Amino acid sequence: MQAPRRAYFLAAVALLTTLVSAGCGGGSGDKAKALLKRGFSESIPSANVSVDVNVSLQGLPTLSQPIRVHIGGPYKSNGQGKLPSLEWGLNFSGAGQTFSAGLVSTGTQAFVKYQGTYYKVDDRIMATLQQAAASRGTSGSRSLKSFGIDPLGWIRDASVQDDATVAGVATKHVAAGVDIGKLFGDLNKVVARAGGAVGAARPQQLTPAVIDQIKSVIHDPKVDVYVGKQDGRIRRAALGLQFSLPQQAQALARGLKGGSMTISVEFAGVGEPQTITAPASSKPLSELAKQLRGLAGLGGLGGSSSSTTAPSTGGRTPSAQQFQRYAKCLGAANPTDAAAIARCRALLK
Repeated sequence: MQAPRRAYFLAAVALLTTLVSAGCGGGSGDKAKALLKRGFSESIPSANVSVDVNVSLQGLPTLSQPIRVHIGGPYKSNGQGKLPSLEWGLNFSGAGQTFSAGLVSTGTQAFVKYQGTYYKVDDRIMATLQQAAASRGTSGSRSLKSFGIDPLGWIRDASVQDDATVAGVATKHVAAGVDIGKLFGDLNKVVARAGGAVGAARPQQLTPAVIDQIKSVIHDPKVDVYVGKQDGRIRRAALGLQFSLPQQAQALARGLKGGSMTISVEFAGVGEPQTITAPASSKPLSELAKQLRGLAGLGGLGGSSSSTTAPSTGGRTPSAQQFQRYAKCLGAANPTDAAAIARCRALLK
């Protein structure tokens, strides 16, 4: 995936995750928008987080099966101006390959887990990240408003659906359409701020003309948000869309005709204690970088269609076999059916 596209894909995931964990301001409207406004304004102090990304593409033989990514584990806020603590596992399935990894942050230290070994993030990198977090904290803002983002601005035709239970909590379900132009305008801001926050080169912004092209190929974008009845905190949010490329654009996209994508974030055990500790031993992250460069030189990361299953990383990261069962279940489930998604997620435990 090219760097600009990867940046905007990651920004979409980050935006949805931040949307439901950091809170934001916004205008008020009907009952549905009032529920959303309350949910967006309530922060998530701690939780067990599950993020799922599912992408199906048509017209690409090497990507005939869906691409699935699952990120999950405990999260705990350490307060304004500080990096959060988390212990997340990552599973990827796509192009005939599966891959597992992990990330641990104590707020002051961070570790990447790969094939059962922890690699410590350099102290200089952590200092840069902590400085960026402190800068946001001292500005007095933890909200998406600090990024110039207003989710209620790209929500349209919101309506209250039947109540649903998510992670054992009774919730109000709000379904809505999405203004793609405003959404990608906000993604521009996320990418720009994220690049500048850590001193990295900022990816090129999407021009209004490019955003118009994106709007023309995306169809039926929807968002589903589940807000806790008692505390008003969001327990689940899901964004889904379909897209189709015009005939003249398919050749430029190597035959890609269209596809669909869903991104969902779910929070369980909101406000409950989460235990996150640094690993007892680790190696420098530079050793992992050398290892991955060596694998790339041998073609080990070259996107082969043959199956390459990384060993289970243990701990909180599901095994490759668990993830394959989960991916199959998720593929058959309705992405708006919270109960069905919960049954699939149980396969990861």
